[in-house]
Amino acid sequence: MIMGNNLSAEFDAFLVKLHDAQSVLSLARERTPDAFKQLSDIIVDAMGGHMSHSEAELAADILVDLAKKLQKTLRKGLAARLAHIEKLPLRLALYLANDDIEVAESFLENSPALSDMDLYYIAQGQGPGHWAAIAKRKNLAPEVINLLAEKYEYYTSRNLLNNKEIDLTIKALNTLKNFVSENKDLIKEFVQRQEITHTMVTELYWQVNVEERQMIASLCAPELVPDDVDAALQDTITDFQNMTFGSLTITATMQDMAQKTHERGMLNLNKLIATLRDGQIGLFYAMFSVYSGIELDNLDRIFMDKDGKALAIVCKNLGFDRSVFVAFFVQTRKARRVKEVMQQNALYKALAFFNKITQAEAQQLVSAVIKSAS
Repeated sequence: MIMGNNLSAEFDAFLVKLHDAQSVLSLARERTPDAFKQLSDIIVDAMGGHMSHSEAELAADILVDLAKKLQKTLRKGLAARLAHIEKLPLRLALYLANDDIEVAESFLENSPALSDMDLYYIAQGQGPGHWAAIAKRKNLAPEVINLLAEKYEYYTSRNLLNNKEIDLTIKALNTLKNFVSENKDLIKEFVQRQEITHTMVTELYWQVNVEERQMIASLCAPELVPDDVDAALQDTITDFQNMTFGSLTITATMQDMAQKTHERGMLNLNKLIATLRDGQIGLFYAMFSVYSGIELDNLDRIFMDKDGKALAIVCKNLGFDRSVFVAFFVQTRKARRVKEVMQQNALYKALAFFNKITQAEAQQLVSAVIKSAS
């Protein structure tokens, strides 16, 4: 390795401590706590110091070469100590993350030095142990979550379902639902995720046996109870008809579901968006009515208002931002089979109005909007 003569004193001190890799290795071979601590302290101090980028990369080269010569138990301890250092050179981070799973596990679970793209490619190139470790991380990008769910592997799926720090995507939940239908001991973990929709629970219900259905019913009450199974199935059929033909049927079961979701403190903006994106227009209207306090009979006229101003006023009054307004405008009209050209023209005008109006102005206008829709 060729080095310039403009390296810092800190880097020089690091080189002095590691001047002879063989002597460090001899310390490591003693396999005593003091020997390992001395070795790991040198490395941790170097990575937590104030080296320049080029010096850190040089240090990483040295340490990767050194790590390759260490026994697995020592690499495991080193990886655990480096797992909490944010400014770790990428080459060293990737080496540890791609090591044997006994070494890489704690590093994959905790290291802030790994980006979403790093995790994605590690999951692509490694096996089940690495997938399961990544699934325990506190922050995961949607693309990584989807990839892990698609692995269709037991421990990875279980870790995703038990990870309360992440929001599982609709795509991942649908994949996991199918996996859970074949791995019944994960039913409890699945149905207790807050992100799941009424349709997902119902579909899983019909994929399992009678005993497992009773468990789902007891876990999901009041969404599903044995006496309401026929109503739940009818709601699924109704949702299909609504999506296919652009019709709007809102059943009593949907209204009851909306009210009880609110009572459980789970009726929030994310729930509204997830329900609408799942194509459940009837349940979405029922939930929006409870959330907003607007009579259910008035909602469709507000959402389907020709120029979109009524919905803009309601959304602005509720404090929703531009992205939520657009999602509600587009998705409800798509579900109701509004022609795309008409939808685009109306959206342009409605968005201009939404951007212009203030929340204070919307609060003054919302009563008149609701009254005109009644």
